[in-house]
Amino acid sequence: KHLKKFSQDGQVHSALGSIHLLQGNFEPAVEEAEKGYGLNPDEYTASVLGYVYEKIGELDKAERYYTVGANLNRAYLIARFNLAVVKLTQERHQEAGELLQAMTNWPSPLPEVIQAKILNNLGCALWGVGRKEEAKIQFREALKVVPTFVEARENLDLAPGASPVQTTAEAPLLR
Repeated sequence: KHLKKFSQDGQVHSALGSIHLLQGNFEPAVEEAEKGYGLNPDEYTASVLGYVYEKIGELDKAERYYTVGANLNRAYLIARFNLAVVKLTQERHQEAGELLQAMTNWPSPLPEVIQAKILNNLGCALWGVGRKEEAKIQFREALKVVPTFVEARENLDLAPGASPVQTTAEAPLLR
C-alpha cells in the first residue's frame, strides 16, 4: 500500500531494496535499489545501491556507487566508510587507509561504535601495508573507545602471518 502511494519515491524503493537484501532476496534487492537511485540519485540511494552490490560480491559497482554517494554529500560518512571497506576487501590498503585516516578527524562528533570501527579498519589498512606496530596502536585506540570491540581485540592477538579482521560495511541510513 505504501509503495503504491509513493511509487515514485526513490528513497522508498531503496529502503525496500535493503529489506530484500536482508531477507536474502538478491534479485529484487538490486531491482529496487537501482530503481531508487534512478528516481532520486542522492547520497542515500547511491549508498544503498553500493551496499547491495557489495553484499552480492560486485565490488567494482559497489565502489562506483559509494564514490557517487560520498561525492554527492561530503558529510555522509557511511558512503566513505563503506568505500574504505570495499578497498580493504580488494586489498587496496593504502587507498583505504587514506580514507579512514581522514575520518579520524571528522568535523562532527561520531557515535563511539563508528569511531571504533574506523580505528579498527585503519589498523587493518596499516597492517596491509606492513606497518604492523602502527596498526596495533589503532586496534588499541579502538578498544579505548569501545572496550568490548571483538574485532579489535582479535586483531591485537594475531598470530604471526595472520591477517586482521576488518569491520564490515554499514547499512546506509537516511539523513
